[in-house]
Amino acid sequence: AAAGLTTQTGRDAFSLEQLLPPELADAAAEVTKELPSDPLTTSLMLLCGYSGLLKIGTRIESNHRYSVPCNLFIALVGKSGQQKTPLMRALISDPASDIRRDAREGFLREQETWKQACQGLPKSERPDPPRPLFPHLQDYTAESLAIQLELQEAKGLGILLLRDELAGLLQSLDADAKRGRGTAEAQLLELFDGTGATSIRVGGGVRQFERCHVSLYGNIQPEKLRQLINGNDCTGKFARLLFCKLPEVIPNLRDDDPSPAELSAYSQAQQVLVDYADRLYKQAPRQYRLSQPARQCFHRWWEQHQRVAIQEVTDSVISSMLGKTSAHAL
Repeated sequence: AAAGLTTQTGRDAFSLEQLLPPELADAAAEVTKELPSDPLTTSLMLLCGYSGLLKIGTRIESNHRYSVPCNLFIALVGKSGQQKTPLMRALISDPASDIRRDAREGFLREQETWKQACQGLPKSERPDPPRPLFPHLQDYTAESLAIQLELQEAKGLGILLLRDELAGLLQSLDADAKRGRGTAEAQLLELFDGTGATSIRVGGGVRQFERCHVSLYGNIQPEKLRQLINGNDCTGKFARLLFCKLPEVIPNLRDDDPSPAELSAYSQAQQVLVDYADRLYKQAPRQYRLSQPARQCFHRWWEQHQRVAIQEVTDSVISSMLGKTSAHAL
């Protein structure tokens, strides 16, 4: 499937000014100036990080019958040593660092208040302990994620599943299917659409949430990706990921020391990314709708992909990917 998927032409026609607001475009260009990226890669990574900060209920609809959450499942495909991690840090981790810190400090304060309230009380009379809320989550089990999403829904918060090595997450899904409960993969498939879940366990009580807002970002090497797909995607697991191939370019590194003006420009650009993250995190949920001309353009584009997807000669993995184009685009 990987060999049969030709690289689309016209990628170099994109610019940050087309894809992002001017201030944000300039800041993103500055922080990635010495990293191997291009406008499409930079925009997808930045928007994926921001999408995980949005509130539950932030959705976009193509018409009154079809809407999706404003989330993104992005996989950056690049060889080992191609600086995928520095890009992730600059565009996803660092802009949300203040949000992660505030969430942790808030939890510690709640924990201390709970400890004081429990002093002198028998265990049977103590209130439930507070639980942390995570803007970013790197490691989890299906059961622990269900608990987290229940807590997130109560606060209306989204979450970003962030993996520097996406292969680890995909392999854990396979292991769960073979030797575990077999629920982890189905859970991830359903999170893509923002749906809820109800689960009950013997001795574990009931876990239920009606809605969620989950985005996913991970880095993966092309050879590992080929091994994991292995010509089969019957569940559409890989189709839910929008794969972005990191451009094979060598950035121009500066040998001379940066000037005070250059240091200031870099620091200001970092702050712009942080400010946008904070604004989006505090923004109330919104419903976005395509205009009639946009809807017309989108429908013709969708139909083009569907015609290819249903052809018998189309590889099943590629067919699944084409079938998810509308959700990815929205």
